[in-house]
Amino acid sequence: MSSDYVTIFSPVPWNEVGISFFQAFVIYWVVLLGMRMVGRRTFGQMGPQEMILLLIISEATDLGVTHGDAGFWGSVASIAALLLTVLLVDKVSCLEKLLEGNAVTLMENGRYNQELLKKHRIQMDDLEKVSRKYGVPLEAFDCLILEGDGEISGVVKREYFTECVPK
Repeated sequence: MSSDYVTIFSPVPWNEVGISFFQAFVIYWVVLLGMRMVGRRTFGQMGPQEMILLLIISEATDLGVTHGDAGFWGSVASIAALLLTVLLVDKVSCLEKLLEGNAVTLMENGRYNQELLKKHRIQMDDLEKVSRKYGVPLEAFDCLILEGDGEISGVVKREYFTECVPK
């Protein structure tokens, strides 16, 4: 490792910049896939624990993203790799669908799918929050769905609707 820091005015060390670009690309996918394995609900609704985890992950990946001898230009290459990867995921629908996932039915006709609740780390407290949000008891739902973004939505049974009178 050289002792001179590479600045914007230094000649571009193409070899090291290429390494930084590749390392940032690989680390992005490792972190993203790791977060997906943890569960969509965990990062779909970020709380203080998830924010702290993201900050720690960013610190832990700092050295792995930029090659030591690349300096300023390595940081530029790392940022470019990350932005291009996000753009790639947004433009390639099969990648986006793979990472976001499909909606899954957590409860239907009053029956909870315990396997899915456990897999996605959803507690009854989470479902009770949904019922409070809708202003109806849990029994009022015909089904509860975990959306691809981690949000839980529901379909309320017809008998729980109140008649709306147009003004």
